Amino acid sequence: MFDIILKEGTCYSCKLEGDTFSEMTLMILIFEKRLDQFSTFFKRVNNIYNKHAPIKNLSTRKIKQFAKTWITKMELITSIKVKNKLYVMGDSVKYTYYKNKITTVTRLSKQTYYANYFLVN
Repeated sequence: MFDIILKEGTCYSCKLEGDTFSEMTLMILIFEKRLDQFSTFFKRVNNIYNKHAPIKNLSTRKIKQFAKTWITKMELITSIKVKNKLYVMGDSVKYTYYKNKITTVTRLSKQTYYANYFLVN
């Protein structure tokens, strides 16, 4: 007779004799060995995977870009980059012109995106 204690704290008494007990013990040992072998295998595969395809963190700029799904055209993204360069260079006249144009195009793009989104869904 032996007691099986579960994680919750409950205890069950079992009466196993001779061969049944040794078979159960052998099965537990085999299971633990296979579990160790799988853990070792998984660690090796995971290390190889992380070495050749590591998980990269996205910058906040990329996260914001993916959140704005209506900004998909490369022309719009290129125009935003030009606008940012104009701001850094200090050309306020061209920067304001680009900023206003991009704002207008972005609003139209957002409107058409959501109009199509709600028609499809």
